[in-house]
Amino acid sequence: MCNLKFVTMFCCFLLNLGIVISQSYGTQIPSGDDSYTLANLGFSFSYFGSVFSQVSISINGYVCLGSNSGCRSVTRPTPHDILVGLNYDLNTGKSGSGQIYYQSLNSSSSYFTQAQGYVNRLDSSFRARNVFMVTYDRVLPHDSSCSNQTSFQVFLLTDGIKNYVAFKYELCPTSCPTL
Repeated sequence: MCNLKFVTMFCCFLLNLGIVISQSYGTQIPSGDDSYTLANLGFSFSYFGSVFSQVSISINGYVCLGSNSGCRSVTRPTPHDILVGLNYDLNTGKSGSGQIYYQSLNSSSSYFTQAQGYVNRLDSSFRARNVFMVTYDRVLPHDSSCSNQTSFQVFLLTDGIKNYVAFKYELCPTSCPTL
């Protein structure tokens, strides 16, 4: 599941666990198409040998680490700073589409506890100090012929030494084109 040979103390994993996303999402990013929003993590996150304190949240289903103006397109020359939850041409400005939210979680948050539990399936000794969550809630593809909503979350977790990324899905489109 995890390959720690390439990046010390990093593990990325995918969870397809049915989730119910609640109404406590955090800060909503502006609606639109092919844009991104810069957000502060509130902590340092190491990934592929670089340390980041900000993320650029793309409307199109991925999160770029750092203040990255190239986060509009997933076809970039250096993919080591991008976390792809879903590579779709999404549009939160489309009628009927949901929204995208982000927040740093504190340890009393149920999402913090859930994210901690997911990592503990792989690393029972891990105790997160910081968790950042991005929620894509019922967003629609840009393609007008596709009406499949999708909901998923991207989590960044750290204990100050180890860093983990988790993806959690509720609704996944099955028949729409990718970017």
